[in-house]
Amino acid sequence: MSNKSNNATFNRPQGSRPIDAPVLVTHIEESVQLLESEEAWQKNNRNAVTLFKTEGFSTVLVALHKGADITDNVTEGILSIQVLSGSVEVQLEDKKVIAGKGELVFMHRLQQHVIKALEDCRLLAALTGEKNIY
Repeated sequence: MSNKSNNATFNRPQGSRPIDAPVLVTHIEESVQLLESEEAWQKNNRNAVTLFKTEGFSTVLVALHKGADITDNVTEGILSIQVLSGSVEVQLEDKKVIAGKGELVFMHRLQQHVIKALEDCRLLAALTGEKNIY
């Protein structure tokens, strides 16, 4: 296995950061602070950063302002969403659930869903599959 890094971007010009390695440790609170210090968080209703991405699995830290939604998504693989702060409403085709801080939502593959922030929130999304939308 080789180490992989993201290149510098407009939102994160500091340079590359590792996203895959045999062992990778990420400090969640520092990542949240980075997200919320970026212009994208100040100007938009959301911001996100990929913390880990390898073949068939990725983990994304998502910050949503109250009222923001992630609409009409279908994940190729299994999705878990851990609510780190705030609360969200997750609407599936035939079911709606509300999850708050400390709760996890799990969805099987190919479930169409909408995630709406009921208040400012931070989510940790883990996805299996190659075509991830988060």
